[in-house]
Amino acid sequence: MKKVLCLGAGLVARPFIHYLSEHVIHVVVASRTKSKAENLIEGCENAEAVAFNIATDDSLLEELTAKVDLVCSLLP
Repeated sequence: MKKVLCLGAGLVARPFIHYLSEHVIHVVVASRTKSKAENLIEGCENAEAVAFNIATDDSLLEELTAKVDLVCSLLP
């Protein structure tokens, strides 16, 4: 199964996440506010939420990117 890391959990992320999940692509949603990411993945079988702060979590970014096939930044 392909895996995509989605950075950010803003308004445009929901359709992106649901589209990928519907097409059997595992989506990791990384957001500063984990609860926002969790709300976005509701109803998605192939998704997980991760707390992530782009300004301070360099090592976590390296770890997350190593586990996926594609990274999509939806950060401002």
